[in-house]
Amino acid sequence: SCSVKSNQISTFDGAKISANLDPCYRLLVGQCTESKSFAIFVRKISSESAKMEVKIILPEDEINLVPGQQLMVEDYINGDPIKNSAYQKISTKNNTIE
Repeated sequence: SCSVKSNQISTFDGAKISANLDPCYRLLVGQCTESKSFAIFVRKISSESAKMEVKIILPEDEINLVPGQQLMVEDYINGDPIKNSAYQKISTKNNTIE
């Protein structure tokens, strides 16, 4: 697995990289082949905040996970808000995200 904190990225192979994240999106992981294509971006909501937004880009969909009020996450698929649920299953054409 990999993880991101406001000042450090831990890679799949266990390396730790210093990173001063800002409100610009940074590519966390991606794959682009004929059979599979996706990208996951991360950014800080603002320079003053430690909260981060995650953007998942799939061939036909874009999913945004945005920190909201009271430790909730506001989720969007293609710009449309979706209901928060601890174990929500989202079907998007040929892709299923759990």
